[in-house]
Amino acid sequence: MSLRVLTAELLHESNSFNSSPTRLKDFEDRSLLFGEEAISVRANCNTEIAGFLDVAREHGWSVTHVLSAHAQPSGRVTREAYEALVAPIIAAATAATNGDGGGPLNGILLALHGAMLVEDSDDGEGELLMRLRKVVGLELPIAITLDPHCNCSQTMCDLSQIIVAYKTYPHVDMRITARQAAQVLHKTMTRADCRPFTFKAWRPLLEEINGGRTDAGDMLPRIVKARQYEEEMNDVYAVSVNGGFANADIKDVGPTILVTCDRSAQEVDEGRSFARHVSFAAELADDMWRCRFAPLNVYLTVEEAASRCKAHCNAAAAAVAQAVSSSSSSSSSSSSSSSSPSSSSSLPIVVADYADNPGSFKSLQTHIRKLHAYKNTLKHDTHTCTRKHRWRRFWGLNGAACITA
Repeated sequence: MSLRVLTAELLHESNSFNSSPTRLKDFEDRSLLFGEEAISVRANCNTEIAGFLDVAREHGWSVTHVLSAHAQPSGRVTREAYEALVAPIIAAATAATNGDGGGPLNGILLALHGAMLVEDSDDGEGELLMRLRKVVGLELPIAITLDPHCNCSQTMCDLSQIIVAYKTYPHVDMRITARQAAQVLHKTMTRADCRPFTFKAWRPLLEEINGGRTDAGDMLPRIVKARQYEEEMNDVYAVSVNGGFANADIKDVGPTILVTCDRSAQEVDEGRSFARHVSFAAELADDMWRCRFAPLNVYLTVEEAASRCKAHCNAAAAAVAQAVSSSSSSSSSSSSSSSSPSSSSSLPIVVADYADNPGSFKSLQTHIRKLHAYKNTLKHDTHTCTRKHRWRRFWGLNGAACITA
């Protein structure tokens, strides 16, 4: 008989400083699909469910996929929305545990974010896991994937034996990460000597100094070390290096190092193997702490950003005026050459909060409405520019102009 696995995707990055709550409609607007419809839409994409199903086909699992839900980052999820999304998962787990629709449930795979806040709870993922454990018990293997901008709680570690986070930011390895988690789950379901658990190392930081970006900076060697350790240690199944999500005013905020290893590491050679794993995790966490004053970016104050915007716009207006004047002069002379604004002044200038979700999108319309209040503050009248070089303005989140060509 094939192994029976329950899967679900439920992701939200909740900004506790955003006053706009995340409602069920926000999930519906972004992505809320159930069962086979979710599989048909997402199974051939770079998604977690795609990675889960890759491994399911390889090993002949019987998969019950409950839902795929994802909303734009924004404020805390309302209790009503949370219940509407969690209830189907709990119901499916209850039915499977009771043997409905087939044999017994062998494992659970969940794609989570790790930074979901509910209006009355600081740990949306932890609450989901607690409610699942009440249904399936403490022994059934549960594997979860996380976004590295998670704020991983101890509850998540205690209630899911297997945790694997993406290793890229910008995130491009969701399917790969899901495959890794699913393969560890399969090994756990089929081998009595595979007994994974996850522990974490944490330091008192709001986030990794560069937001966990993996395209440059100190995260690169950390990720390399994590991959090498996974490959070298036979009793280590995953090492996750998480940058954390600072826009959450909660106890568990901050970057973490998660190590999913085998329970045997605590039992053999007087626990020396486990001590080595703990030391390795501490080394990576300590490195984040040491590098906490080494940002890659140079940040401007609101006043500095606004000043640069105005200077840029004045230069652009002058360049356009010169181009128009030169064009008029050349048309009345024998010369047929044309002039255009200098490349530096004609390029767009963009001002935004440094985050992968500035303002968490929800306030976008509010900022756009402020455009009209701002558009007359610049010294030049951009509407006199030629159509080719007309400027559009966008209100920045910190009160400075985001200007695009």
